[in-house]
Amino acid sequence: ATNAYRAAHTAKNISQPDDLVDVAQIIPGIVLDIRYATENNFTGKILSSNLIASIGLISYSLYLWHQPIFAFSREFLIDLNVQNVFSLIALTFFLAFLSWKFIENPIRKSGFPC
Repeated sequence: ATNAYRAAHTAKNISQPDDLVDVAQIIPGIVLDIRYATENNFTGKILSSNLIASIGLISYSLYLWHQPIFAFSREFLIDLNVQNVFSLIALTFFLAFLSWKFIENPIRKSGFPC
């Protein structure tokens, strides 16, 4: 996977702006790195860690909560500094966990047709 990343990273297309070239080089490398991740290599160990797996479980709730939290904060917070942003991220994770635990999980276990 590392060789694939290097190949994707070095294949520059100079007809595109620099920022698009970087994205065009990084994305195939990431995709190939994830595709060939095993339990024995670094990527596989990271992706199978408890932290990443837990974030994966609440990812849909994170997706649903982040937009209203950050939209309301931009509207009502005067100063959106680093401390406020980290607090909002923590609030998003907290609400996502609660949604997962008390809404998503019980519905999933109940057999309710979704």
